[in-house]
Amino acid sequence: MSITVADCLKLPALREATLVGGVEGINRTVTAVSVIEYPDINSISSDIVVGNELLISALVCIKDDVDQQCKLLRHLYSLGEACLVLYYVGIFIPKLDQRLIDTADELGFPLIAMPIGKMGFRYSDVVTEVAEQIYKDRKQDRYFVAEMVNQISQLSPQYQTMKSILRLISDRLRCTVLLTDRYLNPKASAAWPISNRWDFSFVIDILLEKKIK
Repeated sequence: MSITVADCLKLPALREATLVGGVEGINRTVTAVSVIEYPDINSISSDIVVGNELLISALVCIKDDVDQQCKLLRHLYSLGEACLVLYYVGIFIPKLDQRLIDTADELGFPLIAMPIGKMGFRYSDVVTEVAEQIYKDRKQDRYFVAEMVNQISQLSPQYQTMKSILRLISDRLRCTVLLTDRYLNPKASAAWPISNRWDFSFVIDILLEKKIK
């Protein structure tokens, strides 16, 4: 069993939200929740996002640039993200442009808007409730392999790499993952948490010493 976008929309924090586009993706799996407010779309990569995330944003940096908003939506979809929840429409973003909605529909990428023109909604409410649902689901989940295959299948072909796959596994297991060949030559890795920096050469040297002994 996995949490979906449809499940998230039933939570109290999202009960007043509206699915404005991308309804065909309503059953996309959600395995994480995060806030994203990057000024440069090109800086958003698999090194930062892990796929299947419910992403929250006010798109402040591109609030007046519909072309960039559409580009962002396509980019998030290609990275295998679950959906985008927009806050403070009518306050920061003047309005939801039809082109953005059409892009969401074309991709089947859920675009969710919190009540328009209202400031009384906090990111933390959605983050807390979605994270709690994911945690409860993972305690009961017995279908790890099936879930991983589903997540990988949602990535665009160019992101179906060993690095991206290890990132998904690392995030799911909450541990650092290192892949080597049989000679212990590193091939790919993913650190947990994502900001961690491991000296894998040091670890491999220790393993090699033990192997020799």
